Amino acid sequence: MARPVVDTRTMSRLAFVRLLYLQAADQSRRPEPLSFTSVLTYHDTVEQFLILAAEHLHAPPLGRDGGFMDYWSALRPSRSFADGVELSGKIAMGRLNEVRRVFKHAGGLPGSEAVQDAGAAVAAFLEDNTPRVFAIEFNSIDMADVVPQEHARAQLKAAAAAESAGDRMEAMAQLAEAFTELFSARVGRGLGSGAYGFGRTVTRQPFLGVGAMFNTIASSVHQNQRRGVAAIGEKLGQHIDQLTEAVGAMQRG
Repeated sequence: MARPVVDTRTMSRLAFVRLLYLQAADQSRRPEPLSFTSVLTYHDTVEQFLILAAEHLHAPPLGRDGGFMDYWSALRPSRSFADGVELSGKIAMGRLNEVRRVFKHAGGLPGSEAVQDAGAAVAAFLEDNTPRVFAIEFNSIDMADVVPQEHARAQLKAAAAAESAGDRMEAMAQLAEAFTELFSARVGRGLGSGAYGFGRTVTRQPFLGVGAMFNTIASSVHQNQRRGVAAIGEKLGQHIDQLTEAVGAMQRG
C-alpha cells in the first residue's frame, strides 16, 4: 500500500527525480550523437527513484552486493515488510540497465532506437510506480519543491495556484517577486558585491552643477572665449545625461 508523502524533504527529492527525467527527455531530442547521453540520465532518474522509494517505504537494506535490478525484489511485500509494493517495469528497466552498461563500460553507442525505447520505458515506469509508492501522480510533482529557498518556493507555489484559479496577473506578480528576491540576493542589493553586480544603482539626476561651473569659469576668461567654454559645459552635461541613461538601462538589463 502506498505511503503518502508528508515531509518536504521527500517532496524535494521527488521533484529532483522529475527534474532529472525532464533533462533526459531534453537530451533525447537532440541530434545524434548528443542524444545518446540521455540513456545515462534516464538510468540515473530511475535509480534515484528506487533509492528514494526504499527510504520512503523503510525497506530492508539491499545488502553489500545489491544492485539496480535488486530493488524489485527488495521492495516486494513480505511477512517482514508489509509496506512493500510490487514495482512494474522490471523487464524494460533491465533492458535500459544493459544498454547503459554497454554504453558506459564498453563504449557501445546506444543508437536512436535505444534512446526512444529508454524514454518510453522510463516514462511508463515513473507514471505507473509513483502512485504505488508515494500516493501521488508523477506529473503532479511540483517542480517548485526543487527550490531550496523557502520563501521563494512558497511564492512559486502561490503563483501556480493563482494560475490554476485563472488569475494570471497575480501569478505573474508572485513570480516577479520571487525572481527579484533571489536575484537581489546574488547581486548584493545593487552594491556590486554579488556575481551579477554592476556597481551602485545609477539614477537619472539633472547635472546643473556642470553648467554652472563652466559659467563661472567663463566669467573669468576673455570675452571672446566665454561662449566656447559655456558650450563645452552644456555638451558635457548632455553627455553625462546620456551616459546615465545608458548605464541605468544596462544595469536593469
